[in-house]
Amino acid sequence: MDIRQLRYFVTVAKKLSISEASRDHHLTQSALSRQIQKLEDQLGCKLFDRQSSRLVLTEKGKIFLPEAIQIVEQWDRALILLKNNKLSRSNTVRVGFMPFAMLSFLPGLLAFLKQTMPTVDLQLQEYYTQTSVIDALMNDEVDLIFHNPPFEHSSYFTETVYKEEIIVILPEGHKLSGRSIIQPEDLIGERYILPNEDVNPILLERFRLFAIENEFVPNVVHRTGPHQARLSLVAAGQGITLDGKSVENLNMPRVVYKRLDASLRAFVQVAVSWPGNKEPSIGQVLLQYFKHLVHQPVES
Repeated sequence: MDIRQLRYFVTVAKKLSISEASRDHHLTQSALSRQIQKLEDQLGCKLFDRQSSRLVLTEKGKIFLPEAIQIVEQWDRALILLKNNKLSRSNTVRVGFMPFAMLSFLPGLLAFLKQTMPTVDLQLQEYYTQTSVIDALMNDEVDLIFHNPPFEHSSYFTETVYKEEIIVILPEGHKLSGRSIIQPEDLIGERYILPNEDVNPILLERFRLFAIENEFVPNVVHRTGPHQARLSLVAAGQGITLDGKSVENLNMPRVVYKRLDASLRAFVQVAVSWPGNKEPSIGQVLLQYFKHLVHQPVES
């Protein structure tokens, strides 16, 4: 979900007409309808009903409308402040991140900062483990980092800004590849390709708890760091793996992606941290970006 979809929803809700709203946004009616459908799919509920030849808001649509209007209005106010240079100033900000960030939210954030804070020089540095990215921040090698929580230190500001659903990745032709949802019992007895301990500790901890609850010892056949390496091993039929949904953006051939049953569903969280006494110039703008752009809706 992004701010554009919220704008489209607000316009359609006010006009109760796809054709009129599509003209306002310079879209075809079919394109606008698809955006509304995507929003409804992500929220998990219908926002509109069609009665005769007109649209009406559902009860959930009526509840969602004032919240959507507020988000759009606050976002517009933030953009005005930025365009008036009240938040922009020329400097360099060093950003440390782990690979998952570039697969998910980081490209959109970089594009937004380039548009709204063009005088800020962003210097990016990729790290491959939790320890290395946190050490970089504490050693003053970078000004802020994106990482998996927890990172609890009284001298640093930390806030969770993003969450991503954990999915199962299978080789094509696997016995579970025809399933739409993977059940708990499906995961018992499989060969697993898992990340190294310091690459994704949250995912590994959730997997360990699952194994304990279901009283089985996972057969871990490979451990590796980069997402691409794990998916390549899956494609080669060496086993299955779990990862954040954004790995789908790698477009790896010969693998399929499956959601976990609601009883297993879990999310990897992402936090941003910086020194508590040295907030980077993009700090508040960055927090506003994540507050008003809902990248990954929480699904039950």
